Amino acid sequence: MSPFLPDLSAARPRIGQWQKGYHQLLSAGQIKDGIACDSGAGVLFEGERPARVVTISPRVGAYQVRRHGKQVIEEPLKAELLKKAP
Repeated sequence: MSPFLPDLSAARPRIGQWQKGYHQLLSAGQIKDGIACDSGAGVLFEGERPARVVTISPRVGAYQVRRHGKQVIEEPLKAELLKKAP
């Protein structure tokens, strides 16, 4: 657990902090498809492509978020659970 972040092991209610605004902007066509992360997850990019997703808890993650008509689709990205430092 990070000394700077709260314990997120019980996190990830279905509506995360980023979801409401992201979904509204995406469904309105104001932003493009992209990747979103819960608090406690991160994505390493190589160029414009995600190369690695890491998380501090199995209950949080990163998602490919895209618009399909008026519907917003979230697809979880495979994430590597980081181990606690010794």
